[in-house]
Amino acid sequence: MIDEQPIVLTDEFFQDPHTTYGRLRERGPVHHVRFPHGVIGWLVTDYALARQVLSEPTISKDLRAVADDNRLVGGATIADPGNSQHMLNADPPHHTRMRKLVDRAFTPAAVAALAPRITAIADELLDTIAPGETVDLLRQ
Repeated sequence: MIDEQPIVLTDEFFQDPHTTYGRLRERGPVHHVRFPHGVIGWLVTDYALARQVLSEPTISKDLRAVADDNRLVGGATIADPGNSQHMLNADPPHHTRMRKLVDRAFTPAAVAALAPRITAIADELLDTIAPGETVDLLRQ
């Protein structure tokens, strides 16, 4: 079942998305949503369906297209239009061109080579937490 009225995702969604995702998955795989910055869109919670949707050429991931379409609620604007232009929110052929630029950096060997540095950074950050201290890692 697809929701007729958009589900309003508040800032709380971004603080604890897992709870919301769990509730949405129970209701079905596709949800009509309104994000805090006013963009109305679709949220797909099923992995296989999400892969299918993301490979569908008639579906856009480009937030600039949404803004150009005047589908923002109440005159809201995208908080950081520059951030909406990264590779993950781009459609082909722009996405394809950008992906070719970074493909070598994300081969299995290249990613494995980053592991020691990532581990060192994580260890340094964890060392700043006192033993037994409760920390919200998302907020920190």
